[in-house]
Amino acid sequence: SASYVSWRGYAPPNRVTGWVNVVFIIMADLIGTGIVNLPETFNRMGWAVGVVILTAFGLLTAYAGLLLWRLHMTYHDGVTYGNIAKSVSGKALMWLAFVIVYTHFFMKMANYLLAAAKAIQVAFWMKDVCLYYATLATLAFVVPLCQLRTLHQISYAGAFSVLMISITILLLLIQAYTTWDQIGAEGVEYNPLPMEKGTKGFLSAFSAMTSLVFAYGGQ
Repeated sequence: SASYVSWRGYAPPNRVTGWVNVVFIIMADLIGTGIVNLPETFNRMGWAVGVVILTAFGLLTAYAGLLLWRLHMTYHDGVTYGNIAKSVSGKALMWLAFVIVYTHFFMKMANYLLAAAKAIQVAFWMKDVCLYYATLATLAFVVPLCQLRTLHQISYAGAFSVLMISITILLLLIQAYTTWDQIGAEGVEYNPLPMEKGTKGFLSAFSAMTSLVFAYGGQ
């Protein structure tokens, strides 16, 4: 149970989330639509380089999670990143953490909102839905979900998210298998490694690498 109170008088809810719920939270955070871009990224970077980068940042993500857990266990009043930053280094770091984290959340939410609205436009392409109404439809779906206040409640939404992305990946695999004999007719090229020199080649390789890095963007 919650036996401590944060610096703003907020008492965290009782800890009732089991490991299964935590798995759904982490999977929903890490596994998004960007996962469908990983095969193309491996195709450009090569299997060896792709596996090395993906493994290295996977280990760094696990280490960052371990450090965060240690901070939370050391500073029990750390309900947010800002609280922990204040306990570690004072108010200056606290406000820096608040500005960085909530600016990131705001920009990320705006990006996701735009992506969801455009997805609605694509799904209902025959209706020619303008972006304004597609955004309103997205908000009508997202705002009720924003009322979930605890990670335990969010874990059930995470389970639904994991189910949907799993179905999407399954459908893509089925389509790839059933249309495999049509690859030659579609003009698909294998291993189009960036052969350009200078800035263009660097940006092409860097773009592929960051796709692997941000596969762990949720952490």
